[in-house]
Amino acid sequence: MTHKRLWAQPIGRLSLFALLQVFMVAASAPAQIIDWNNVAGGAYTTPGNWNPANVPNTMSESAQFNLAGMFEVTFSASSSTTIDHLFLEAGDVTFRNAGSFSDATLNVTGNMRLDGGDLTLERNGGTADVNINVSSQLQITGGSELSVLETAQVTADSLLVGNNTLGVGTLTIDNGNVTATDFTKASNGTLNFEGGVFEITGGDGVFNSSLIYGGAEATAPEFRATNGADVAVEFTWQIGASGGEFASTVISGVNGARRSTIRGTGGGQGADLVVGLNGTGTLTVSDGGLADLRDDFILGN
Repeated sequence: MTHKRLWAQPIGRLSLFALLQVFMVAASAPAQIIDWNNVAGGAYTTPGNWNPANVPNTMSESAQFNLAGMFEVTFSASSSTTIDHLFLEAGDVTFRNAGSFSDATLNVTGNMRLDGGDLTLERNGGTADVNINVSSQLQITGGSELSVLETAQVTADSLLVGNNTLGVGTLTIDNGNVTATDFTKASNGTLNFEGGVFEITGGDGVFNSSLIYGGAEATAPEFRATNGADVAVEFTWQIGASGGEFASTVISGVNGARRSTIRGTGGGQGADLVVGLNGTGTLTVSDGGLADLRDDFILGN
């Protein structure tokens, strides 16, 4: 009887390279985009509200809203949902908590882009909000508006409001809380700061125009530059405006060699600082902070 030896064949360099290519492609495959398909609104966790019928709730899935019309999407109280990206391309969407006492959280590990659609974060009559954490960039362009109301919280590594190429954008903060490491408001961007807290912490902020807040409709809005943030304004930084109750700016803290700073960058390399103009405003500079506006300084009127 003849016996044949079976030898394992080594994987050649070309085959090994092909296997590595397959592995790399699989590892870098883009997240599946799942579209909201119920113009009447409904619960985020209902599969039938999505196309395909699968709730986006993993880091390999992205949620997209591109239906015209006005509708609400509800989140379960105390829920925490994680997705890759969040896109709003059309419609007027409200995220609302279905409960009354415990916040819901949406974690976006990639980018959040409003480019043609509006989003409002609002309560459901109780004290519970829907909060959004964005690990990368939050972009508001294409005529979109993000409204953060009633103590809802939004955090982002980078926040862009308006862009000369991508179009206008509006951020409205009305008793909500928005925190960003880096922030840019283009000349065609709008910030309606009517109450709550807007904080830039540890990064760079750019206002390619003026920041004037604390008018008649405002309820104690407070801007904060903290942890070494460097915030540049081109024309005027005005705290408190006509008919306003109260507004404040806090510049505080250092981060290594960086001091928390608000500085003017207008044509003369400065900007006006106005604290209280027919209203009430306060400016607090502490713990190494710096107000470096270098132009007119108006205190009260």
